Amino acid sequence: MYLVHVLLDVTHWPLPSELSDFVRSCAENSERIEHVTLHEEAGPVLGLFVSAPGIEEAERSALAVVERAVRRHEGLAGVSVVSYGVPLVASYYERMGDPGGAASLLAPDNGAPRAPSQDPRLRGGGGGLLMPLPDQDIQEC
Repeated sequence: MYLVHVLLDVTHWPLPSELSDFVRSCAENSERIEHVTLHEEAGPVLGLFVSAPGIEEAERSALAVVERAVRRHEGLAGVSVVSYGVPLVASYYERMGDPGGAASLLAPDNGAPRAPSQDPRLRGGGGGLLMPLPDQDIQEC
C-alpha cells in the first residue's frame, strides 16, 4: 500500500466538508483506493492510500481519481492539481516487500532501522536527508 499526496491549487475556501468521502466515491474498484484524507493546513493536500503493486500505479490511480472528483463536484470549480507523488524514499520502502521484509533492513548490531542512505544494499540512492521543519516561533539572529 502506498500513500500518495496530491497537492491542490484552490481558488476559494473552505473546501467542501465531505471532500474526502466524495473523492473516495469517485474511485473505480480497479484503482484500489483504500482511504482518502484531507489536510487543509498543508496546502491543501489530499492523502490517498492506494493498494497497488508499485509506486507508479499508485500515483496514476490517485491522480485519476482526484481529477475525476474535481470534474464531477461543482464545489471544486477552479481547483487544479499542482503536484502528486509518494512522499517516501521509494527504494527503501519497496525493499520492505521483498522476502525477509523489514527485518532485512535492520542493522545487525542493535536492530534499529537503517536510514536508506546507510544501507548499501539499496540501489538508486533515494531522496535527501529528512530534516525537521524550522521552528516558526523562534526568530534567528
